[in-house]
Amino acid sequence: MLTGKKVPSAAGDLKLNTAMDVDLQAGYVKLTGLSLNTLGTSVSGDIDAKDVNGKKSSVAGKLNVTSPDLSALLKAYGQADLPVDVKNLNAVANIGGTAQKFRLDPINATGTVSGAAVPQGSSDVKLSTKADVDLNNDTLAMSDLSFSALGLNATGNLNATAIRKEPKASGKLSVQEFNLRQLLTTLGKADKLPLMADSSTLNKVAITSAFNQQSTKFRDKRPSHVPPHVST
Repeated sequence: MLTGKKVPSAAGDLKLNTAMDVDLQAGYVKLTGLSLNTLGTSVSGDIDAKDVNGKKSSVAGKLNVTSPDLSALLKAYGQADLPVDVKNLNAVANIGGTAQKFRLDPINATGTVSGAAVPQGSSDVKLSTKADVDLNNDTLAMSDLSFSALGLNATGNLNATAIRKEPKASGKLSVQEFNLRQLLTTLGKADKLPLMADSSTLNKVAITSAFNQQSTKFRDKRPSHVPPHVST
C-alpha cells in the first residue's frame, strides 16, 4: 500500500517485481525485468550498476513509464481539478554514466490531453530532451528540450542547482507563434485576460526569453529596460 504525506488525497497498492542480482561487497546491482505499478501508472526496465561505491562506478539501463490514464495519480498528488485529462502516457529514457554522474539520453515522452475546451477534443503531447544529472554537485542540465501540446511548440534548455534541496533553475525558452487566447481558454484561465477592443488580440504570439528562478520566484535575466521578446 502506498500512503504518506506526499499522497494526500488517496492511497494505492504498490506492486514491485524484478529479477535481482546483488553483490553488496563488490557494489554490483543488476535489476532485470523491473516492473513497478501504482495508481494506474507503470515503470518498467532494466538497470545494471557496477562498483556503485567505488571510483570506477558505472550505470547503464533503460526505463519506460506508461499510464493509460493519469487521473488517479494526479488526484493522489492533489491535482484533481486540472482542466484537461492526461492519458496514454508513454515515456522512455536510456541511462548511462556513473552512480553519481549519469545521463538520460534520450528522454522521449508522448501522450494526449483532452477536455471540453481542447480544440477538436484532444491534443497530442510530445516531449524530448537530454538530461545530465550530477549528484555530487546536486545539479541537473537539460539540453535539446522540445515540447509540443495544445498548439504550443517550444524549445530550449534548462539548468538547475540544489535539485535535492531547494531547486533553482535558469535557462532559455523559445515558443513559436501560438494562439494565447485559445490556450488560456483551454486551461480555464480566459477570465484572466484584460478587456480588449479587438477580439483577435493575442491570437498570434511568439516568445523568446531567458529566465532565472530563485526558489519559487521567477525573474527574467535581462536588464529591466530590456523586456523578453514577445511578438503578436
